[in-house]
Amino acid sequence: MIYIGDQRVGSRFCFAPVNTGFCRNGEPEERLVKFHRERSGPEIAISYVGNVAISPEHRTNDATGYMDHDLSKWRRLSAAIDDNESLPGIQIACRAAPDKAPRKWRNDRRTFVESARQALTSMPEATLDELWNKFIRAAEKASEAGFKIIQIHAAHGYLLSQLMNRLINVRRDQFGGGINALERMIQDLRNHLPDTILDIRVNLFDGLEEPNEELSYRIEQIGRLIDAGCNMISLSSGIYDIDKFAIYPEASAGNSVYVEYARKIALLFERTKINVAGNIRDVVSLKDTEPLNLMFSIGRPLIADPGFIKNALTGKNSTECIWSGHCHYYSRMRPHIECKVNKAI
Repeated sequence: MIYIGDQRVGSRFCFAPVNTGFCRNGEPEERLVKFHRERSGPEIAISYVGNVAISPEHRTNDATGYMDHDLSKWRRLSAAIDDNESLPGIQIACRAAPDKAPRKWRNDRRTFVESARQALTSMPEATLDELWNKFIRAAEKASEAGFKIIQIHAAHGYLLSQLMNRLINVRRDQFGGGINALERMIQDLRNHLPDTILDIRVNLFDGLEEPNEELSYRIEQIGRLIDAGCNMISLSSGIYDIDKFAIYPEASAGNSVYVEYARKIALLFERTKINVAGNIRDVVSLKDTEPLNLMFSIGRPLIADPGFIKNALTGKNSTECIWSGHCHYYSRMRPHIECKVNKAI
């Protein structure tokens, strides 16, 4: 039996949070409901709705969802997942960069660091306080809308990811110190939502320092987040504005790119679920792997074929993802997610 908090699930595999572009005026369209209904089921522990902004001003793009006063469409979405025997999860995010996200896959590292450091340092403390309150309100609304897993997005160069990075966050107030502010956020969320399963997505590697140095201080941060009240830690890598290939590894990177790093972290924190993403494709070899608190998030293969996990576990063939990049709609200047091998999207 596998439990996440007090919730029993049918497998160790999740549908990773994906920004589909299937929202209008911040609300999920019916095709987003269909998309997640198809990518849930007993073999999928959590179906995460990806990149839901804390407010319209902090969206990644105009097709990104956010929680407003009317939650009826969000309730319909969470119910579609829940009724199909997956836990409905939602990823809450905040992009606070002064410029729009670049569409190129690789961009200058130094330019990003300097710009992000300046923007974060000059942001008034009162503004960050208000953003904190918006995270809390968005999480409360998500819980009210029926989502059982609340994932806070602190990876990929978003605001919270920048706060965790010691090269970018050089503030000297309550929001300095890398992890201090996020500890307070998790504690506040735990106080407001004592029964909700809290997950935080962090980077193994931002890609701004030597990997061993990054990993060492990230493990220390993870421990503090767990102590603050997180039920799960979800692991990714990369900064969207620098190198998207770190987030979405190429075929040449091989399968299960970050699993061995995640395994070491799972062994360190055996009472916490550690959920890793990054070219997770070999379901059969991972389904019984140890440690048992290690979980796996799958994105592109489930976009290509919603039955990917079920087929793998029952020995059936799937329509395979071919790394075409069509699912990255923003970079391609398309209005929403597409798939070269799955024309139904």
